[in-house]
Amino acid sequence: ITLLVQQFTMQIRYMKFPLVLVTLILATLFTTPIRAEVQGSISSYVWSNQGEFNLDGNHPSVQNRWDIKHPTDGLMLSGNTYLFELKYDQMLSLDVNINTGSINDQRRSFIVHDSNGYLTDLSYADVAGRSRLASSGLFYRLMGKDDLAISRLDIGAGYIGYINSIGYNNPSVVLDSANPANNNQTFNERWEEYDIYYSGMDVRVKEELYLTSFLTVNVMGGYAPKLSARYHYTKFPDRPAAQQQKQTIDAEGYGIHYEVFFNYYLTEHFSTIVGYKYLLLKVKGKSYDNFYPFWTGGAHNLKNEMDGYILGVAYHF
Repeated sequence: ITLLVQQFTMQIRYMKFPLVLVTLILATLFTTPIRAEVQGSISSYVWSNQGEFNLDGNHPSVQNRWDIKHPTDGLMLSGNTYLFELKYDQMLSLDVNINTGSINDQRRSFIVHDSNGYLTDLSYADVAGRSRLASSGLFYRLMGKDDLAISRLDIGAGYIGYINSIGYNNPSVVLDSANPANNNQTFNERWEEYDIYYSGMDVRVKEELYLTSFLTVNVMGGYAPKLSARYHYTKFPDRPAAQQQKQTIDAEGYGIHYEVFFNYYLTEHFSTIVGYKYLLLKVKGKSYDNFYPFWTGGAHNLKNEMDGYILGVAYHF
């Protein structure tokens, strides 16, 4: 129950800042309705990206160090993004961006080395899961407030949230130093699950530059100086609770994200999108609720890094 409450609390945190942004926009519209000129666009595109989740750590009282890499934990094979942008009187704009992607890879490896570089754990498993990325930003236009401007520069503040849920299923264990009886065994079950939550507020800069009357280049970058994260691990999730092994890490750090894309207008209202998108989330924290007692209080570094190309269409109104 405690874990469910914690996860629900993390989910609620994703909604706080978007609700504040919507409230500010509505307040602005109702306070000066005569000057309101609302414009917007809705787009859908695929973010074809690759990424990796890295975790390493140690404990001050134990001569051991672990360095774990999950090559697919950051991999969003396909993503559908809906970008909704509202502009008020060419001065305020609100962007809402949602990405979701599924992960379904075959026979990925799980590898752990000790502090001397010796292999301690090696297994292969089917990987399945889902990645979700949501962000929103409220911008104020510094330059290019009229319709004839060829360059429009905005500054703003936003919110970013990322959830990654991964399952390792039907493993073939080659080496398990903690449980040697598992060596050279294949198991038909869900072996491990990972849930990683990141959230935080950021500052952003956005620019739209008209290269021609029908072609624009758009750049947006953000920096989250204080990012909160929670990593939760469960081994043997389908077994009775007494046999399950758990680890939780609470961490803080920073995040960087940016995207660059071209908008090619086919008509006044329709355009195609081609570009590139990058995301880095890097945090440090301590672990608790561990099945290995010496892990409690251990220091960990966690990093999610994703990048790839985007391709889609947009409708402007």
